[in-house]
This record gives sequence, structure tokens and C-alpha cells, in this order.
Amino acid sequence: MKKNRLLWMMFVLTAVCFAQWQALGPYGGNVRCVVVSQTNDNIVYAGSNANPTIVAKSTDGGANWLTMGSIPNQAYCMAIDPTNDNKLYAGSGHMIYRSTDGGVNWLSTTMTNKYIYGIAVHPTAPSTIYASGMSYTGTRWGLAFFKSTDSGVNWSTTLIDTSGSSNYGYCLAVDRLNPNTIYVGGYSYISTYIPRVYKSTNGGTNWLDVSTDTVFQGGYYVYSLAVHPTNPNIIYAGTYLKGIMRSTNGGSSWTRVSTNYYNYSMATSPASPDVAYSGCYGEVYKTTNAGLTWTSTSSGLSGYSIYGLAVSAQNASIVYAGNNKGMFKTTTGGTSWVSINNNLNMGQILSFANAPSSPATIYTSFAEVGVYKTTNSGTDWIQLPTPVSCGNICEFAVAYNNPNLIYALEGSG
Repeated sequence: MKKNRLLWMMFVLTAVCFAQWQALGPYGGNVRCVVVSQTNDNIVYAGSNANPTIVAKSTDGGANWLTMGSIPNQAYCMAIDPTNDNKLYAGSGHMIYRSTDGGVNWLSTTMTNKYIYGIAVHPTAPSTIYASGMSYTGTRWGLAFFKSTDSGVNWSTTLIDTSGSSNYGYCLAVDRLNPNTIYVGGYSYISTYIPRVYKSTNGGTNWLDVSTDTVFQGGYYVYSLAVHPTNPNIIYAGTYLKGIMRSTNGGSSWTRVSTNYYNYSMATSPASPDVAYSGCYGEVYKTTNAGLTWTSTSSGLSGYSIYGLAVSAQNASIVYAGNNKGMFKTTTGGTSWVSINNNLNMGQILSFANAPSSPATIYTSFAEVGVYKTTNSGTDWIQLPTPVSCGNICEFAVAYNNPNLIYALEGSG
């Protein structure tokens, strides 16, 4: 009898030890990378702005998300093969990663003393991958271009600019009609920040500075680039501090067409070539006339920097955006946005506490988002007003006899 009880206790303990955890939310989290399938705009991937990077996938247009796997380092950029929705590429510090199974597993190529901030797949020869970033020369960081012709296994490095004490490459864009024409954007620091746009017409072998136009002065750096899908003479360059620049002659000259700051991301769609979007700080700007004018189309968006932006190749009104609050989607070309975070488990939970007199009542601090509360053990969550604006809540204490009286410790003073 004692032996049977012992076996039963061992079974219970084993079951507890190997029991699976269930995600309760709150859902969302800081998203940096967003890519959408070129043939099915319901297939979307999102990568968290964290180390390691969590990779999630939706097959129903963002209505639901499934965590696929993770990238060991923080991924700054991501690209999808236009011919295979399961082939992904990601760039990080000292590594470039690739997945052939939809983000479940990731293989890496070591990129010693290199950082990768932009990445793109050749639109007609998908075994060729382009990337931009910086490479250390031994004395300084050089603005660099990287290229693979074997689906990301091996990479070559081309130093584009080493003129400053530091030279960073943040983004790149590829001409869809002539993929040997590539643009790389970033900056050089020579007593001040000088925005840079470089152009290659031979697949990255040679480069020409096309940002000498004085209109770039004061822009700090070029953070995003896009090429018009059907008119390769039209180029958009999003700067950090001076708005959006537009060229109609392949970069020979530029005009400032928008004054909105913090242009972190930019995207176009072959479905409506004259439409383009720019992800900024809490807003998305849109043009419908090939960049002549830009307007904010941000109703329903909340949160901060929009690093992740992707547009459907079949319908330019379908756009996905990622920021610190998670994923957002518009099907109306930006007229209205909705949050699409169901089962998107990317949030960094800094602290939580339950009420002693009401165990189903839990308070939690969601990094860079705010304070959430549930009264039904996590089935539903509501966001509470943020008590302070200078930092995240790092600890809670709930009064013993009053679940509505809470004390919070804010970590920034």
C-alpha cells in the first residue's frame, strides 16, 4: 500500500514538473521586423525587438499568431523570399540568419565585426540576398554592403564609405525592374552627422554617393529608402530629422517633400505603384501621388516608433505595422488601424502581483506599454492609466484586504 502511494506521489510530481505553461497575456510586445508574403497577404511574420528575437507567424492576416521559433540574437531586419513563404532572412550584430521552415529553426553565418540593419531578397533570383550595415576596419566603422549568391550561406563585404570617424548603413532598397540597381542609406560622422545615400548599378560592385544635394543637410541620417515599383527614377529617402526626400532622376537631385520626423521604415506595393507609406514615431505617413505630397494616416494607431512596415503586393490598402505595443493592420489604406495581437506573445513582463483577498485579480507591468489588470485570472486584460511617464513599473504590492489599493515602484526615479 505504501509502495502504491509512493508511486502515485511520484506520478503527480512528474506530471507537475512536465506540465506545459499556457500564455495568458496581455498580448502584444515590442515588434521591430514585419514581412508579408508576396503572393498571399494573409501570411505575415513579426520579429520582436529583443534579444533573443521571438518570431511569430500569422496565416489569417493577423487575426491569430503562432510563435514559430527564436533568433539567438536581436534581429534588426528581416526579409522573405518572394517565391517561398517559408524562407526567411534576418540580420543582427555579427550574424546573418536564415530559415527554411517558416522561422522554426534558424541557421547562421558569422559576420565578425559587422552589424546588419537592412536586408532584401533579389526579386527574380532569390538565391541572391543583399544586406546593408557597418563593418569594422580596425580603426573605425565603415558603411558597408553585403551580398550572398547562395541563399545566405556565404557573404561578401564591400566597404562603401570610411570617410568619417564612424559610418553606418541603416537601410537599402532594390529596383524591382533592374535588381542590379541598389540603394543604401545611412550616415557618415565628420564633425557632424552627414546623411548618405549610395547607389550601385552593377549589383553592389561599385557605388556612387547620390546624397550630395544640400537638401539633406541637417537630416542626421537616412533611415529608410524605397524605389517606385514601376518608375525606377523615383526614389524616396526617409531621414531622421528632416522629413522625406524625393528624387525623380535616380538620385541625381532631390526635393524635400515632407517634414515629418523619424522615418524609420518605408514600403511600396506593385499593386498601386504611386502609393507609398512611411512608418514614423506613432504615425504612418502616406502618399498617393508618387511622393509629391504626404499625409498622416494614423487613426487607431498607438505606441511609438514604427520600425516594422509591410504592404500587400496584391492590395496596397492592406498594410501591417509593428511598434512597441505590437502589431497593427489597416485594410483601408491607413484610414483606420486596428490592433492585431491575439496570441502574439512578445511582451516583456517586468513584474506582476495578485491581490491576496482576490486571487483572480492580477496587476502586471508590460514594458514600454503600461500597466494591465485582470480580474479573471488572465482571461481578459484591461490597460490602466499609466501613473508616471518616466519609466516602467518594476514592482507592485497590493493591499491585503483591498484589491483596488496598489503600490507601485517605478524604476527610473
